[in-house]
Amino acid sequence: MPAIISDQFRIMNAETFVKSLVSVGNTNNNYYVFIGQPNSSSPQAGGSETWSSNVPPPLDSFDEENSIKETIIAMRKVSGLDIRRVVRKINWEPGKIYEMYKHDYTVYNLSPVTNVASLYNSNYYVINDDLRVYICLQNGTNPENRRGRPSIDKPEFVDLEPRPAGTSGDGYVWKYLYTIKPAEIIKLIL
Repeated sequence: MPAIISDQFRIMNAETFVKSLVSVGNTNNNYYVFIGQPNSSSPQAGGSETWSSNVPPPLDSFDEENSIKETIIAMRKVSGLDIRRVVRKINWEPGKIYEMYKHDYTVYNLSPVTNVASLYNSNYYVINDDLRVYICLQNGTNPENRRGRPSIDKPEFVDLEPRPAGTSGDGYVWKYLYTIKPAEIIKLIL
């Protein structure tokens, strides 16, 4: 029987996972991350010569689990201070068309630029070189440009009100959301 794993279900699962780590005094849940499998093409390590074109199915037996454990080369315990909820990184690029934030992208109403059926899969937000995140409220859409127009002006402002990023008249209206702290990036890298 088919099942629908909705975006809201995924968000709820992520929130539940984060809460399981950050709840005060919770010593029941221990999570670890590891790196391993230095030779991804080794069949003994569960690898394949054709991973780029033929992704193997998920491993789900005791033999395969033991094989994975044998390839671990580093491991770290994850605490609540190590957890961040993130989204795909979409860098602002000049000349690229971005989606507008719209709540009604579905299989019956695909996003006009990326042709996806979900807001979460569309490119409606960007990050600039200064680690500032913006959401696109208008992308220059008009009767002649139903998909929108290329973005010319890089959003760099930190105003609380939505506004155009520059004076080119590209038709984009951006809303500043937040700035990612460099310390947060370094923490996730280390």
